[in-house]
Formats: sequence, C-alpha cells, structure tokens
Amino acid sequence: MNDPHDWNSWDNYRAVHDKRTDEHPFVLENRLEWDVISPDYITLSGELLCARGIVVSVVKVLETRTTGRGRLEVRGWKYAYNAFFAGGHNVLRYDNTHATDSAPEKKFHKHTLDLETGRALEVMLLHRRDMPLLSAFLGEVAALVHNPA
Repeated sequence: MNDPHDWNSWDNYRAVHDKRTDEHPFVLENRLEWDVISPDYITLSGELLCARGIVVSVVKVLETRTTGRGRLEVRGWKYAYNAFFAGGHNVLRYDNTHATDSAPEKKFHKHTLDLETGRALEVMLLHRRDMPLLSAFLGEVAALVHNPA
C-alpha cells in the first residue's frame, strides 16, 4: 500500500499542500508558516481558523534530501494536527509527537474526543500510511462539527 507521506518533490509537495489548504471549504483563514530549520528539516506550523469556531493547530516536520539531479525532496516525519473550539476544548487530534527520533513511524495516534466535553474517549495506534493528509483531517473535523452523532 502506498504511503502518502513518502518522498515527494518539495515544489510539488508545497504547491499541493497550499492549494488544498487554501481552497478547503472549511478553512476561513490560513495562518500556517513554512520554515527551513536546517538543511535536513522543513517545518510547517501555525493555525487554521475554520468554520463553526474551530481552530486547527498544525505542526509538521519534513525530512529533506537532495536527489542525484539536485532536486529537493521532502517526506513527512513528525505530525501533530489538533482541532479545538476557539477558547474551548479539543475536538480531534492526530499525532506522532510521542515518537523517538529513531522511530517516529511507530507512534502514530488518533485521539478521539467527546465533542461536548473534550474528554478523551480512545487513543488508536495507526500505521504511518493511515495518518491523514491535512486536507483529509480538515474534512473529518468538518464532518464531526457539522453532523455530530
């Protein structure tokens, strides 16, 4: 099965990411910022202000490498997506920030929370390929707050 977080050209990764985020119907304002923190890592961090008073906090760390042709490539290494009501409790979280530097792929989690209280309901261990892309996470949060069970 394909890993959507595997190596991709930096130009393509950023163009697709920015387009999907900026055009997502749930997102009202994009406050995310890219930062090259070393020759080996690029980060994306900040917040997305969304419909229904939801704020999505994003922290991504991308590994970098240069191909033999001099093309910069990136792949996801560490992730934390946290959706919460502005000034309130969490709604949904995915992350692998509990991981060690040597094995981040072994610690992907989905934190399911009670929509009314923010109380933790379940923490599910995921495979790296099951970590959603940010646009899919936004869709999942939008469905939760628009159509609560």
